[in-house]
Formats: sequence, C-alpha cells, structure tokens
Amino acid sequence: MVIFQFLTFYFLLYSFGRAVFQLLNFFLDKKEKSISDEIFGLNIEFFFPVLGLFVLGNIVVIFNFFSGINNTIFWIILILIFVFNFIKAPTIKLNLLNILNYILIPAILSISTRDLGLHPDTGLYHLNYQNWIRSEKIVAGFTNMNERFGYSSIYDFISAPLWFGDNFILLQFVNLSFIVLFFHFLSYNLINKKNNDLFIASYFVILFGLLDNFGFGGGRNGFLYIEGIGKPDVAFAVIFFITNILLISSIRSKQYNNQDFLVASLLILFSIQLRVFGILSLLLLVYYYLELSNYKMSILKNKMLLLIPSILMGSLWMLKNVIISSCLFFPVEFTCINSLSWNAFEHAKDAAYIVQDFYYGLPTENGYVGWYNHWMSSEQNSAMAKNFLLSLLIITVFRILFFKGRARTSFDLKIITIMFILFNFYLWLYNAPAIRLAMGTILLSVGVIGFGNLDLRFKNRFFNLYENKIIISIIIIFCTLLTPRIYKYSDFIKNPLESYFVGVEITETVKNPNGWGVTPKEGHQCEVNINCAPYEVTVTQITSDFLNYKIFIPPE
Repeated sequence: MVIFQFLTFYFLLYSFGRAVFQLLNFFLDKKEKSISDEIFGLNIEFFFPVLGLFVLGNIVVIFNFFSGINNTIFWIILILIFVFNFIKAPTIKLNLLNILNYILIPAILSISTRDLGLHPDTGLYHLNYQNWIRSEKIVAGFTNMNERFGYSSIYDFISAPLWFGDNFILLQFVNLSFIVLFFHFLSYNLINKKNNDLFIASYFVILFGLLDNFGFGGGRNGFLYIEGIGKPDVAFAVIFFITNILLISSIRSKQYNNQDFLVASLLILFSIQLRVFGILSLLLLVYYYLELSNYKMSILKNKMLLLIPSILMGSLWMLKNVIISSCLFFPVEFTCINSLSWNAFEHAKDAAYIVQDFYYGLPTENGYVGWYNHWMSSEQNSAMAKNFLLSLLIITVFRILFFKGRARTSFDLKIITIMFILFNFYLWLYNAPAIRLAMGTILLSVGVIGFGNLDLRFKNRFFNLYENKIIISIIIIFCTLLTPRIYKYSDFIKNPLESYFVGVEITETVKNPNGWGVTPKEGHQCEVNINCAPYEVTVTQITSDFLNYKIFIPPE
C-alpha cells in the first residue's frame, strides 16, 4: 500500500511542477517566447518535481503574509494552477530511464517509511510552526516565543499544506521526493551520458554510496540517509549538490546561457530558503554571471534582468525573516535590525552559540587541537570522519588507477573549485559541524573528483562494461536498495498492504508562569499546540492596530 501511496504522491508532485511549466509557457507563448527543452543538458522534465516543491513552498510563503492556509482561497489557487496540466497532454515514454526513476526508485525508497518516527526537532518546533502557518497569518517576533522558529525553512511551508488529518505520513513523502530527485539526477547522467564529467562524477557518487555501508562503526561516510520525519537536511543536501555540481560543470566547459543562469539563481534561492548556508553558492553564480556577460558592463546590466524572479522572491523571504526574527538571516547577528519593537538581539547571538556548543563548533574550544580532540571524542563523529576520508581515498586511488584525463582544467578553475569546497567545510566546522549538515558539501567534494573529461586507461571488453546501461541500472538499484535499513524489507514483505501511520502524542501542558501561553509539563516538545512555548519564556503577545497582526514582544 505504501508503494502505491508514494507513487501517487510523486506523480501529483510531478504533475504540479508540470502545470507550473505549462503556465509559464502559456504566458511566454503570447510574447512569442518559449522555454528550452533542456536545462544544463538535462531534460526539462527532470526539474518538474523540484519546481513543484519550490512553487508550492513560495505560494504558502506569500499567502501566509495575509492569512493561514486553512483557507478555501488557498486551495482554489493550487487547483487553478494544477488545471494547466490539461493544456497539453503529457507524452508518456516507457523506457529504462523512466521506469527506473518514476517506478523502481520511488517504490524502493517508500518502504523506508515503515516504523519511521518524527525527528525530535519536528516535535520541538517544526510541527508547531507549521500549525501556525496553517492557522494564522505571519506573526511578528516569533523567535521571542521560540527562538528555533528562526531556523524554520521553506521545508515547513511545503509541509504545512500536507497534513493528512492526524497522520503526518506525507511529510516523509516530501523528504523521499528529494532523495528520488537525487537518484534521478545520477541515473540521468549515467544512462544518457551527455556530459562526460557528470557521467564519471555520478559514478563516483554512486560508488561513495555503496561504500557508505562499510567501515568503522558499521559504516556511514556522509552519504544521504533517511532521517527522522520532518527535517530538511537531506532536502538541502540534494539541492545544494545538484546546483553546485551543475554550475561547476558549466563553468568548466564554458557553456553559458540565459536560461541556465535563471534556473541556477532560483535553485540557489531554494537552497537558501532550505538553509542559510545555501548563500555560499552565490560565489559560483557570480562567477557564472561574469563569464556569461564577458565582463562587459553593458551586458552585465542586461543580464541582471534574469535575476528579477529570484530577487523578488528572495526579498519576500527576507521580509518574512525580519518579521518573525528581526533578522534578514537568523541567527546571523549583523543582519538583525535593532530598531524593531520585537527585536531581542541576544536571541540571535545566543541561538548561534547554542548550536556551536552543541555540535562542538570551532569557537567553543581554545585552538584547533582542543577542538579536534573534543569533536573526535564523539564516536559517531570519529567513525564518520574516518569513513569519509577512507572512501575519498579509495575513490581517488580508483580514479588514478583506472582513468586518465583527456582535457586539462585551468589552474584558476581548480583553485576556485577547491577553495569553494574548503570554504564550505570551514564554515560548517565553525558553526555546526554535525555530519548531517555537511552532506551536500561531502557529495560535491566526491563528485568533482570525477571532473577532467576522464577516459579509461584500459580498453577491453571487460572494462568497457562500465558504460553498459543494464549494469549501470543494476548498480543504481543496488545503491537505492541499501539506502533504507535492511529490516524494513522483511517487515514490508510480511504485510505489503499495510497503511502506515505517523502521529504525535498530545503533550500535557501547564500555564507559563512568565507570560504568554502554556509550556510542556515535561520536556520541551510542544508538538502541534500553537499556544505552547517550549520553555518558560518571558514574552507578551499583543495585536497590532495594523490589520490585526499578532506580535510577540520581549521584556524591556
């Protein structure tokens, strides 16, 4: 049953993205313009699911400025967009790639849903925030009530419309959709082999995924994994990896065009909305922008028009951030606006340090040696760091032994790529060095090892099998099969028609002695209770004279 449920969900998500695409074409046709069938060398259909997720999340963001989404108008808007699917009938192609990406991979990953509980953070603030999105229009000073609301991402805006009664199974389907997209990207590059760099890079990433199942502490090297329901870590990793490896590949091959630049800017916006670290990708986008414009001021100004969609949506996103936290990007201190009445400047500073301290960030220790000893004292950190370095070494040796480069990469581009990855790793170590927060950078560092227009050193029938589509498909399926835990398959086989339920417990609460609302009697899990604060915070809720917006005011 769960296979059918997820396949249906993914089909609807794909269809919603396709409807958005048809809607865009509808308006462009009137201006005698059109959208290319390929973006970064990938078929436009590849982007339909991610387009559906991106547009759904941003529609909710815009709507939430004026109302909660438990509103008939909101659903009418989604239905009207969906209707554009019927402007042009889809062309169904029954080939190896489509069977792999739209049936086999989603079916395999759906089995992981059994007995998968909510991530602790989901009950701590994600569900609570989503219920506010569903019930109320945007609230000013939200972080004064729960500072973790500042970390809430567009993932919560995507998830908020997907509550299915008291069953939160669809929230896991969102997460699985990003993993399907990841394997779809790899399989497209491997089976079509339109870009040799992406072909080898995808091979190395798949090999990295297989190595994830072996090593110290039972394995785990930083490859994607299925985490508790409700967290955006995998979603961010997938978008970050795909966006940056496409940008680096295009810069390497000197293939620049307007549509790819526009899409890259939107993908980067999406990654920023998922996690603020996505802003680092702007470094590569700026380089792409300069190359696209040939460093000429007149062309630079002209190409700036391509950024209008991402600038407008990005501005709305930052406005949302300012309203709920008084910061453009919470908890980055220098982006906070002190003059706002709901500003509590120490919240951003304290929140940043709490995360650094919890994950052993660099500022929490005196010197690199002290930090290293503390960070590596965690068995999980130690095992995963060793497994990552060992996997990276194996793949590098594999490249040296079996492949040779057919094209030289310019020294400047090598430096840019290496510095970009190292800079990402440094900021990760500085702020929140949890392995789950580095998956995107880890995958990117593995992928770029495959760049260099590589070719086999040994030309014979056996080694040439690595290009065989059937063998490639088997490797992809095997890697996908190893992503869920093995016991999930035996449980599924015992009862394949079982419908899965993911619910929450009703938290017992007491009145908050310091101000607004209630607090959990035990622990800090508010779950879905929008009148609940996780701690005994001193905060007052008022209603503004302007359109009755609610504001949480900190103590003076």
